[in-house]
Amino acid sequence: MAVQGARCNAAGAPVRLLARNLAEGRFAGPPLSLRSAIPDRGHCIRAIDYDSARGVVLDVLVYGHCDDVWCVAFHPTRPARAATASERLVYLWDTASRSLERSALVGFAARAVAFSARPLEGDGATHHIAVGGAKGDIMVLLESTLQPVHRCRDSREGVTDIKYSPDGRLMAAATADTWIDIYAASRGYQRIQRCTGHSSTIRGIDWSTDGSILQSDSADLELLVWNARTGKQIPIPSRDTRFHTYTVRLGFPVMGIWPDGSDGTDVNAVCRSARGDLVATCDDDGLVKLFNCPAVLDDAPHRAYRGHSSHVMCVRFSADDSTLLSVGGYDWGMFQFAVVELTPMDHGPHLPQKVWGALDPEGRAFGWTFSPYDVQQPGGAGQQGGPGSEAGPSRGPSREPSSYGPPGAGSASAAAGDWGAAAVMAPPPPEGPPPSHALMPAAAGGSGGGYGELAGNAAPTRMYVSAGDDELGEGAEEAGERYPDLGPAGGDYGDGDDEY
Repeated sequence: MAVQGARCNAAGAPVRLLARNLAEGRFAGPPLSLRSAIPDRGHCIRAIDYDSARGVVLDVLVYGHCDDVWCVAFHPTRPARAATASERLVYLWDTASRSLERSALVGFAARAVAFSARPLEGDGATHHIAVGGAKGDIMVLLESTLQPVHRCRDSREGVTDIKYSPDGRLMAAATADTWIDIYAASRGYQRIQRCTGHSSTIRGIDWSTDGSILQSDSADLELLVWNARTGKQIPIPSRDTRFHTYTVRLGFPVMGIWPDGSDGTDVNAVCRSARGDLVATCDDDGLVKLFNCPAVLDDAPHRAYRGHSSHVMCVRFSADDSTLLSVGGYDWGMFQFAVVELTPMDHGPHLPQKVWGALDPEGRAFGWTFSPYDVQQPGGAGQQGGPGSEAGPSRGPSREPSSYGPPGAGSASAAAGDWGAAAVMAPPPPEGPPPSHALMPAAAGGSGGGYGELAGNAAPTRMYVSAGDDELGEGAEEAGERYPDLGPAGGDYGDGDDEY
């Protein structure tokens, strides 16, 4: 048996519910009469407990929104309490029991909601809830009873975001009038500053941890920073500023949240976790995405979650980062996600690891490899892990190492005294883990997979050729034949200052 949804009117008068037998496709009985226990207008009844034997409604199981939901905010110290703004109503929810605690009719189209960071009443326990409207109205309610304590209107185009400072003394309201109004909550919400400088609608604001700086982003993709005490824009970079929350859509920590081909309007809301290791976003495609923070890669890796049937307007983490709430637009829904730590995946046996060693039997090239050659060192010690071979004879007379040689070649030849001995000396491995393509430069005159090596002549030059071509290491005469633009073998290549 199914019960159709209904809406209770302002006076809490009884409403009529129709029970339908789904199997037979007809009404199961006469209309049911139900009176809402909450006398506010606009509650949608999503589910009820109905006793078909007695024909009575035992309880309302799930209340819901009756219009588009624009914003959600979590209590700063109670992870299971959240507030939502839906047109003319503000709802207070208990996310642990998934129940509606209370609601209030504010009298205007609500667009933003926020809890005060600390209690602002004399009892030391009651927080304030600030609500911003689509026409510039601001109303402040008591958390305990949702009774209004302050109302004002200082803008014409509407309030887009509201945030309290971490110490609770100030409240900032971003508006579509391209300015930010700052109010002193400790002085009866008197307006003390107005930050002007944006050229488009302001979409989000965040306070710094010390409450002295504000950051804001606008619809024209502009990110500005403000001095909250003076209301003036800070022109110097503030990259070292730590922000209490991060809900703006621009900046270094969230530069990778934008998908390919986005025009700056796809992402509707952003929220960084309290620990600062996660970033959640919601977009016009009905997706809730979870990123690592900071997300700096282009179209950064993420996890996407479906469920909303329309665009998602807002996402917020709870105070302890255990829950993520998302609210939809046309679907009137609020989705609750549990944030869990993932167990690292077991990828099975580890693959063989590359080691640093000789790449050829002569020991003229060294790099990262799975099976290095066993090359006899000048002192008699050899490298383990591959087929052994004796070092070859010297291929040229002893000479001073060139300062233009690749890293490692000069020190090796200086220690051994000739090129043959230099080819046997193993250069030190580079810093860091072995990349799949990392190879050490081979000794001059040798061959094999280095970054590159100098052409085999005595003249100083900065012309690097690929070390992967064995023919280029046979001598300057052959290099001169294959590359006539380089000049004769052993000739003048310039004054040493020209780059080739």
